[in-house]
Amino acid sequence: MKKLDDHISDLSAKYNDKFDQNTSLILCYTYYVRWKMGHEKNPRKDIEDLLSRYPKEAFGLNGLAMLLTVLSEGNTEPSLHVGELLRYLSAKAFVEIDENTGTVKVDNPAADLYYPSDYRLLGLLLEAFVNADPENKLIPMMVKTLLTSQRQGIWDNTQGNLWAFVGLYRYFRVFEKYPPKFTCYTWFESSFVREQDFTKQSLHQTEVKFDIKVFKESKKEEQDINVQEQDIVRDVLFHKDGQGRLYYRLALFYSPKVESIEPIHRGFSVFRKYTIFNEAIKSDLLNEFGRCEIKQGTLVVVKLTMTSQFPSSNIALVDKLPAGFEFDRKKNSEIENKPWFNHVNYRDERVEIFAAKTVPEDLYEFSYVVRATTVGQFTAPPVKCEEMYTPDIFGTSRSNFVIITEKEK
Repeated sequence: MKKLDDHISDLSAKYNDKFDQNTSLILCYTYYVRWKMGHEKNPRKDIEDLLSRYPKEAFGLNGLAMLLTVLSEGNTEPSLHVGELLRYLSAKAFVEIDENTGTVKVDNPAADLYYPSDYRLLGLLLEAFVNADPENKLIPMMVKTLLTSQRQGIWDNTQGNLWAFVGLYRYFRVFEKYPPKFTCYTWFESSFVREQDFTKQSLHQTEVKFDIKVFKESKKEEQDINVQEQDIVRDVLFHKDGQGRLYYRLALFYSPKVESIEPIHRGFSVFRKYTIFNEAIKSDLLNEFGRCEIKQGTLVVVKLTMTSQFPSSNIALVDKLPAGFEFDRKKNSEIENKPWFNHVNYRDERVEIFAAKTVPEDLYEFSYVVRATTVGQFTAPPVKCEEMYTPDIFGTSRSNFVIITEKEK
């Protein structure tokens, strides 16, 4: 520990005149390590002096997160800098907060060298926020982002792996300190649904299904005041009795009766386009209403476009064919697709594109060839893209209507 103290003193003197984001990160890390090792000399006063001498912009986000962790840990008299650091990091570190998916996106500045990693910054922020503000709404979003971003237990590099584990460890030590031992009671409106006991940490899921008809049944008082169906609110109630943390998810599975389905963007934006195979001008056959008319026997190129709103992995992009189309495997071999995906399945009624690797936020395309074989009117269901292990992150295109007419004799 004496060598560490001597090293910190040397760093303070060395970087006093040329203090920037890179040199400050080393200094912040030494204070963090000294605190982690339980050194008798608490670095809190040195940190407060440092924050008083230099503007926050001089430290970098990684260093400030380390300092926030030290200042907020186990202190009965909180530092005045804690609130300032929380507000600054909340404003500067998070470039995207998605309430729909419950995830966040951070921006790790290029100036933060030494193996930069977004997951390192996210892990440091998670540990700091748990220490400084355990009720902060960003905490569960950071946890979900980290848990859904790791692939086979790893993130991006050694720095990302280390600090992601540090942040998650701190979270579970605070919020999952005691093993679950509680009973969950569930109601739908005034009707009791289920009582379920939870006695230990487990990945086991308990599922309760409702018939969608119960959502459409109007209560007597709603009928009396003539409330429109779309304005009716239904309550699902949970009550937990005992210690531990309860996680739940509500999902709705349905088949709409309308002819045309509008697109949905919940992390992905998906579009579909039909063009004539080998036609010089690739004009879209679909009109503004999502309808098209095609002659029997025509070769059609189906072009799928998917935009990821943030880095994603374990993606499934699925396009279901209208009943009058069939794959033309011979012509498909003439189509070249850039390899952003890992595997493709061509089935009788759909095509499935899978990407297990992490794909950056960007636009991606996939094309294939079908032949119009059957005369009639057919519906092309929406194309759907989702993260397979996080189905709340998804996107669908609009549905289309295809009319196949007899070919000219």
